[in-house]
Amino acid sequence: MAYINCSAKRNRAATIEIKELHEENQKLWDENNRLKGEQGKPNIKSNKQKGFQSNHSSEKERHTPKNILQVAKIGV
Repeated sequence: MAYINCSAKRNRAATIEIKELHEENQKLWDENNRLKGEQGKPNIKSNKQKGFQSNHSSEKERHTPKNILQVAKIGV
């Protein structure tokens, strides 16, 4: 059990280190591209709001489709 716990700690530490190295690598790529006169990676923000939105509709409030009469097309 102790071996698994120790392995999990090492795994978490390695994951954090990989993430930090990835971020540093991206910053270096961006700096290199900026020095070459290019643009770095754009900072794209999502349009979605985080968290629960209170304006969700319930099943009763949803639009029910109207009955549509289908008209037969007559070939001319």
